[in-house]
Amino acid sequence: LKEPVLSGNQLWSFNWGRLYLLGWLELLDLGSNLLTTVPRMLSNCSLTLRVFNLTRNQISKLTKDFLRDVTSLQYLDLSYNNLKTIQASSFPDSTIRHLRELRLSGNHFLCTCDAWWFMWW
Repeated sequence: LKEPVLSGNQLWSFNWGRLYLLGWLELLDLGSNLLTTVPRMLSNCSLTLRVFNLTRNQISKLTKDFLRDVTSLQYLDLSYNNLKTIQASSFPDSTIRHLRELRLSGNHFLCTCDAWWFMWW
């Protein structure tokens, strides 16, 4: 299974710990669900994921190591969630260099002194 599409299923939880069982995973579409969390560290779940769609969920925060050691990801959609802040550690430079598209629209980000890096990015 390379491209499971699980969008629009009203999923409120997802077993991120079992994602590694899909060894050839390239695309994961979990958009338009009720998810509130992301994997603590995506690289522990999948090293082959290229497209990750989490649009239109209820995610309010990203873990500090969310994208640590992720190098295959090219497209990430976190638009229209409940994100207010993003930590710099959630988006390490090594991951950002490989991303071709990052979607964050529709989130109501707070403008704080801690978010200066995000504004300059």
